Amino acid sequence: MNVFASFCRALALFGLLLAVTASARAAESAEQHKLARQLFDEGNFQEALEAYDKVLENNSADAAHLVASVERILQCYQQLNRLPETDAFLAATAKTHADNWQVLAAVAQGTMNQVHSGTLIAGEFQRGVHRGDTGKVVNSEARDHVQALQLFRQAYELLAALPKEQKSAEAFDFLQNFATTLLRGNDTSQAWRLQELTDLGTLPDYEEGWNQRFGSSTGAPVGVDGEPVFYELGTSWDAAKNDGERWRWLLAETVNWQPQRRAYELATRAEFLLSQFGVQTLVEYGWWFGRQEVSVDDAKGDNSKETGTFALHTLTENETIARLATGIKRFTLPDEHNYIKLFEQAAEAAKSLEGDAYFTRWESAISSLANIYENRRQYPLAAEYWAKLSQRGLNQQGARDRYLQITGNWGRFELVASQPSGTGATVDFRYRNGKRVNFVAQRIEVKKLLDDVKEYLKS
Repeated sequence: MNVFASFCRALALFGLLLAVTASARAAESAEQHKLARQLFDEGNFQEALEAYDKVLENNSADAAHLVASVERILQCYQQLNRLPETDAFLAATAKTHADNWQVLAAVAQGTMNQVHSGTLIAGEFQRGVHRGDTGKVVNSEARDHVQALQLFRQAYELLAALPKEQKSAEAFDFLQNFATTLLRGNDTSQAWRLQELTDLGTLPDYEEGWNQRFGSSTGAPVGVDGEPVFYELGTSWDAAKNDGERWRWLLAETVNWQPQRRAYELATRAEFLLSQFGVQTLVEYGWWFGRQEVSVDDAKGDNSKETGTFALHTLTENETIARLATGIKRFTLPDEHNYIKLFEQAAEAAKSLEGDAYFTRWESAISSLANIYENRRQYPLAAEYWAKLSQRGLNQQGARDRYLQITGNWGRFELVASQPSGTGATVDFRYRNGKRVNFVAQRIEVKKLLDDVKEYLKS
């Protein structure tokens, strides 16, 4: 009995010693991080790099300090013009902190924020600009994208194993960044790539030449039947048929973990669908909508002007006109993929939030709806939403101004060419909501006017 009691006391003392040691190391790490931040702010990037390295060596360091160290070290390498060293740093950090989801997420984000071009020299990739004529110019965009997704996925497995109550706001930020990376950032011109199912088992090779994946898209993707492509919600990451379904699943996870994020999930999907299928995708075809133009539909002579492809003001809530990969098309949106309905649902879901969070999310959804109806030339509906925003919201005056732009009495003179005398002068006046306008004609003595102008210029 005495032996067992002695063992228990020894075990307790050992546990206390470990706790004290861990506490001491955490305090030491905090001081080291403070020093590193001071060196960085003073522009001593080499010293700051070494100081942040010491923070990362301490597994007992605060997670926020570890994440900040990863971000700052990458900035130090950039300031010191040592980009080729960042790949080895990120790989070593991911290996050392393989059990820390926050550090893995920071490494993944750092990978996506890298310069994605470099040079192959003797089979080795040198990131960034390389001086000299040796080597072959390549880009690592596809490779970095897959590597970042691998790290995010690894971090997700660690985070998903935690109890639900430990999935804090940081977990929401993580899922948000994961989903954004899958979407390849905010560049919706590359959204057609969501049709692919990225293989996370193999890193792609470096691609020859500079990164060329930029520029305007050729319209939203369509299927073999010519209909627009919509992404459904899969039951899991592994069950997803493409990256679009993975993206939707990640958004759904934010709600599963934190139900108060429902408004965010709805608004994010609505913004994406609007970017793909909104009428603003026709902006490059603005000449179709000129006041003086007659469209192909109008030439039919069967009242097509009110029902044709380009009659924006006749769209119902379930319809849209968008630029697809196959050209301009008027079509019906399924309820699940109807950006108008999703924005309405987001505004309703925002009511469960409190304070500025409610106003920010609600105002964003309502202003999006107002802009959508303005773009559709359905001004009465747009005015209704601006009126709502003018009564409550964070920018009530701005909403009132937009409301008055639609409902107020506005007018302007159109440009007019010189007209011959003796035939009666005419002028074009464009108005909005006007019932009456008064003009006064004043005789001008042209010679006196010109003489006055000359005297003014001479002076």
